[in-house]
Amino acid sequence: MEQRDYLTRQFEQLGVVLGKLLSEILNIKGNGPEAVDLVNSYFAEDVGLDLAWLSMIDDDQLVPFLQNTMFFSRGDLDKLADLLTLVVERKLTHENGLLTQKCSVIRQYIAQCAN
Repeated sequence: MEQRDYLTRQFEQLGVVLGKLLSEILNIKGNGPEAVDLVNSYFAEDVGLDLAWLSMIDDDQLVPFLQNTMFFSRGDLDKLADLLTLVVERKLTHENGLLTQKCSVIRQYIAQCAN
């Protein structure tokens, strides 16, 4: 029971962090090197994910890692995909093409779960 309460709190905290991160990214002006560094630091500090590392993880390991190690729920995965899409669209990373692929992997997983 205690383990379940702990996991529930972790899920709730992750949702709050992802929401805060979305707000911070939306407020970034421009897409120069300073903005890229800021986004990278937000992901590293707030979520515990390095965008360069995230872009390099094997597609078949991405969702299991996020769920089993980072405790992402399907809702959190959806928020992460939205965040990554926003980062790519605003050109706030050097890994645009690879992160676009990761978004696709996450969205495919979510779509499979919905069926």
